[in-house]
Amino acid sequence: MERKLVLAFVLGLFIVGVPLTAQSYVLSRQLSGLENQIGLINQEIDAIWEEINMLKVGNSTNDTMNFTFTWGPDTQRIVQGTLRLEISLKWVVVPNSTHKWLSMVVRVNDDDYSEGDYLGLVFDMNENGVMDLWNADGPCGLWTNNMTTTSVLLENGFLGFAEEMPTRGPHNCTFDSETGYTFQINFSSLPSDPWSVCNPAEVLREGYENPLHICFVDSSGEGVFVRFVFLAHA
Repeated sequence: MERKLVLAFVLGLFIVGVPLTAQSYVLSRQLSGLENQIGLINQEIDAIWEEINMLKVGNSTNDTMNFTFTWGPDTQRIVQGTLRLEISLKWVVVPNSTHKWLSMVVRVNDDDYSEGDYLGLVFDMNENGVMDLWNADGPCGLWTNNMTTTSVLLENGFLGFAEEMPTRGPHNCTFDSETGYTFQINFSSLPSDPWSVCNPAEVLREGYENPLHICFVDSSGEGVFVRFVFLAHA
């Protein structure tokens, strides 16, 4: 009798294992398909970046707008001396087209690289003239490993992040041990832009002052932020 019960138990495991094995196979195929799709998306994004780099030689509709902000050693703990945040903005027009790129270059003289460092950008995406807290203006964090995460704007001027998978962002970040980080950021005016959640190109008002909130946070938790306005000539 005991041997029959053992045999029945083993057969039960075998029968139950059949659909589980089939389900695992299906999930494995689905996962493989998702990996292939992600690979294709990354290839398309790389091609877009090549196109953006080519468009940098196009005609600018106005002079580059430059802003520089500094924090001394008594107001920040990211570098020992003075922390500099240099921001350049300009519109680049696609030749023989009405489409434009909002080109930004942000330099931060951080003296050490970390994937935990990020640059936060908040534009007036709902066009109410102010920087709203939480996610009303679609803030996004641009990480030094070239990934982007949607976020919320906190009362302390920095960003908060949910447990969300980061995506490939609209920026390219490089680091130099002497000059620090350089974030090259390009926002397209195309409605189909894959980063529309963090794309101010469609809402900037020509000839008006447009607010921009920008912050930089070191992996140590130390950070700085600034809020200013700039004229957009689209």
